[in-house]
Amino acid sequence: MKKFLCLITILFFVNSLKAANGDTTKVKSFDNFSMNRYGNFDTWVKFPDGSKKYQKIIMKYTLGCTSNGQCEWDYTNTLLARENTGKKDSTLKSANSYSIIGVSSTPDSLFYFNDTTYKYSYNKITKTIDSIANKQLVVLLNNNAQIPTLVTDTLKVWPTFYSYNYDTAGNVIDSFLVKNTANFVVKIVRNYYQVFDVIVNYELGRMITPYAKFFPKDFKYTYVFDVTDFASKLKDSVQIRMDYSGYSFGFTCTVNFEFIEGTPARDVLKIEPLYYGYFPYGNTNNSIENYLVPKTFPKDLNAKTVKLRLTVSGHGGESNEGCSEFCPKNFYLKLNNSQIAKQLVWKENCGENAIINQGGTWIYDRANWCPGEQIAPYEYELNLLEGANIIDIDFDTFTANGGAGYNVVGNLIYYSDYNYNHEVTVDEIIYPSNDFRYQRLNPICENAQIILKNNGQIELKNCVIKYQSGSKAISSFTWQGSLAFGKSQNVNLPYIDWDLADKTFKVWVEKPNGQTDENNSNNRKETYNVAIPKTFPSQIIIETTTNKFPLESNWTLKNAMGTIVAQKSFTKPSLRHLDTLNIGYGCFTFQLDDSGKDGLDFWASRSSTGSGSIRITATNPYRVVQQINPDFGSFYKISFTGIAGLGNEEILGNEMLKVFPNPATNQLNIQLENSLSNAIKTYQVYDLQGKLVYSKNTADCILDLDVTTFTRGMYLLIINLNNQTLKSKFVVE
Repeated sequence: MKKFLCLITILFFVNSLKAANGDTTKVKSFDNFSMNRYGNFDTWVKFPDGSKKYQKIIMKYTLGCTSNGQCEWDYTNTLLARENTGKKDSTLKSANSYSIIGVSSTPDSLFYFNDTTYKYSYNKITKTIDSIANKQLVVLLNNNAQIPTLVTDTLKVWPTFYSYNYDTAGNVIDSFLVKNTANFVVKIVRNYYQVFDVIVNYELGRMITPYAKFFPKDFKYTYVFDVTDFASKLKDSVQIRMDYSGYSFGFTCTVNFEFIEGTPARDVLKIEPLYYGYFPYGNTNNSIENYLVPKTFPKDLNAKTVKLRLTVSGHGGESNEGCSEFCPKNFYLKLNNSQIAKQLVWKENCGENAIINQGGTWIYDRANWCPGEQIAPYEYELNLLEGANIIDIDFDTFTANGGAGYNVVGNLIYYSDYNYNHEVTVDEIIYPSNDFRYQRLNPICENAQIILKNNGQIELKNCVIKYQSGSKAISSFTWQGSLAFGKSQNVNLPYIDWDLADKTFKVWVEKPNGQTDENNSNNRKETYNVAIPKTFPSQIIIETTTNKFPLESNWTLKNAMGTIVAQKSFTKPSLRHLDTLNIGYGCFTFQLDDSGKDGLDFWASRSSTGSGSIRITATNPYRVVQQINPDFGSFYKISFTGIAGLGNEEILGNEMLKVFPNPATNQLNIQLENSLSNAIKTYQVYDLQGKLVYSKNTADCILDLDVTTFTRGMYLLIINLNNQTLKSKFVVE
């Protein structure tokens, strides 16, 4: 019955019957499932039958919290695909010939009575001997020598009891155990082999929960894992396991798989498990090297390439160096007795965590993980010898004073030849994006940023990137660089002409190395309902109060070209600073950095660092336009537009004003209604940095503006006449 309750009710749905290249099949395993205890949660999932190829398989893990959940600590969550190999194995076990329900340790022998026994005591008030019945024992007998765990009989009996002699005052002067007339059983220990199915666990993804105790209970964070390499393990009926290391209840998980049809960059021929488990580190009696032993494996003649995928995270808090969670240590990867890699198991940017202001020590750097983030694997392409190969992993020598260890999972992945020569993809849009992983960097008002990835065998040196906001004009950009197979790079795109009505951003890539992309089904990405930056007035005040370590903090204000237009560093502790800035028109980015990685106020160091604060205010009237949480870790960033440049207050498409063609190449035509012909008008053009690049006073309602000397980019036209102001954006290409 208990085993039955450990299995989650089967949940699945599949959203495809027939699919074409690029079509997606969706499968759900866990649906808002509450992880209410420590341990494993299993569910059987019906995946596609494996008859089709998938160019990419994505696993999306959404973490949430129940309405009454604690959701308090940084727990390791691991998602596994479990494969029954069809093989059997056995473990030497021992079984006692009897046991007592409710008693953890079985005595060597047990004396008992078949009738009720009593516990006696002397009542000094009534001068009589009182008695109370002993609790009945339930004894399970295992007397089958061939099947030592089989219960052959059950006895309901009473334990032996003590008989006491009392003096006239009621004090015990003698006692003896009554067992001469009792029955008894003697414990016999029998050895046996427990046979079990050999099941291999393939780790699909690992993440650490955030310190979310004080968060609103409706939070949702979606983590994205590329599990394409495990396609052969995600077909037909598969048991998916959530391994939850939490001791407090409340976290929920929703797990969705997306199978995107098509040909992958490389076909996986097989996966060979090397290491799996949590291994002690620094234990002189039980070294981690006892587990990370050298592994010998052959070179598969059908495999073109082989990759080692190794996921390592350190845990435990022994007293010498805080290992393995808080100590940076190296492992050394050896292939055929030659070191091919030295890897420091450390994450040094936890203060840049997307989830700020957590309830625990979220800013502290750790052994390849941060609270609230997924753990990225280390990957190594291996050059194998003909015949047998030996791989080995060694850690830095260390002696621990207490518990320390590393969670290590390693798999060899064998691939066929490359399927593409020229294949490039937009892997992700960093901004503009609504993805919580990039929420520190959004929203933006100028450059977009994407992750470009080369899936072709030939080194990627150039490609064409096109992008568009809503229904605005399509922009084109030629990227040049160097990307080997499987490598990616963050790419900044030039300006975006924002469509305020349709907040959709599209980007796609073409012509890798000037050639036709051999798989154009993955060349496009879109984001929807992207946030538009706030509009700030032309004059703002940066109000900063330093903490006790002012030298750690500084801020900069940059324009759309990345040029610093204002900056501030601090020298005096616990002092309020008011910096008034006249920003003008354009897109600006304000960034506050803290070299101590603990912001201006962090609960764990408040007693020593004190508390600071920062906000952005405006004058006329005085008001707060941006309140900034001082518990921001390493940095805080916000983009905004000045003088209603790109915000919701901007006057666009005024019926009295026409501006064409837009984008303009040589000449921009400006037309006002004839009814305005008698008024003197001031025509002004500003670039994105707020610089005045053109100005003219005239009564003319028609103006032909030569833009051949303008640099490529976006501009703001402002026409002032009498008490009226007309505005319009235009682009020069």
